[in-house]
Amino acid sequence: MSFYEQILKSMFPKDWEQSHQKILNRLFYTPFRWSVSTDEDRYMDAMAFRQRFSIRTEHEANVLEVLLSLSSKYLFEVDGDDSLENAAKLVIELLDNSGLGVEDTYANDFNIEDKIYRILDREYDARGNGGFFPIPDGVEKPDQRRQPIWLQFHDYMSAKTIDFYPFADPFCL
Repeated sequence: MSFYEQILKSMFPKDWEQSHQKILNRLFYTPFRWSVSTDEDRYMDAMAFRQRFSIRTEHEANVLEVLLSLSSKYLFEVDGDDSLENAAKLVIELLDNSGLGVEDTYANDFNIEDKIYRILDREYDARGNGGFFPIPDGVEKPDQRRQPIWLQFHDYMSAKTIDFYPFADPFCL
């Protein structure tokens, strides 16, 4: 079984995985690139993530691996959750945020690839709309295009918590 098949079979719900093959395939075969220097750490996290699958490969880390390793790392740091299935659920949410969560019947390879590269090139607005980590209106955060991915992710999750619990301190939840 290939590394790609291992990821799909062990993490994503079968019905979701089957209806989103084009998107998952393109995310897997698109190398991750970064423009903010500390995002290289996310690349290295993705390379380390492969160890969970006992995979040894010289291929570059790809966008899907970065999203999965980022989600997995965040969930583990926040509540000790080491579940690959929960990391995949979070990735599905991030794909929905970006517009990449559409079923294959509504997507074509060119649109998928264009959207992925627009996100990698940070061609989304200052609030993160059009990317993986949009910040809701009314929540003040720095320009997401200039933030490292790890901080964008934290800003998104803390804003989501504030939006759900408007009077709560997200670091106390």
